Amino acid sequence: MILQAYGWEKGWGLLLQMGGNMGAITERSVGVPEAVVSGQYGVGVVIDFFGLSAIASGQPVDFAYPSLTSVSRLRWR
Repeated sequence: MILQAYGWEKGWGLLLQMGGNMGAITERSVGVPEAVVSGQYGVGVVIDFFGLSAIASGQPVDFAYPSLTSVSRLRWR
């Protein structure tokens, strides 16, 4: 979806920049919000359900849908 939104060249550039800034790739989707909620990482690319569930549980995080793609992020506040 990033390639569709930004095109081949710019999209791959963005993906490579993102990869260069990643601290970890988790084995399970639930590992992302756990790492952000614990403060281990400041930002994580997360499935919306996990981000919204963390907020509903009172965790100190924000969640946002990006404007051009369906990739979402969870940010510790």
